[in-house]
Amino acid sequence: MSTDVALTMLQLQALAIPPVTILLKMLRRSDNLPWATRKASFLSAIASIGLFVAGAAGAIVHLVSTTSFSPVLQLTFGITVLALLPFLFVAAVLYRDHRANFGP
Repeated sequence: MSTDVALTMLQLQALAIPPVTILLKMLRRSDNLPWATRKASFLSAIASIGLFVAGAAGAIVHLVSTTSFSPVLQLTFGITVLALLPFLFVAAVLYRDHRANFGP
């Protein structure tokens, strides 16, 4: 049962990341928000991505520790979590660019 829960959590995390991307795109285009609101929104999105990465890592660690996956599949799980980290970096770069254009 816990394996099913971990897999469901991974599915939810995979479904939640694309909307965060869309929200970042919309936020970059919003010209009528004050800087404080933009900053809080960007930081919330970046925190959300970081938490999704941490949640995915936790679910994968649970899956790997409670089941007997092949080493190749374990490596694939690790690569998948690592692939999310550049997304977090890009969101941080977008924030810095946005701050340079619209911030104080």
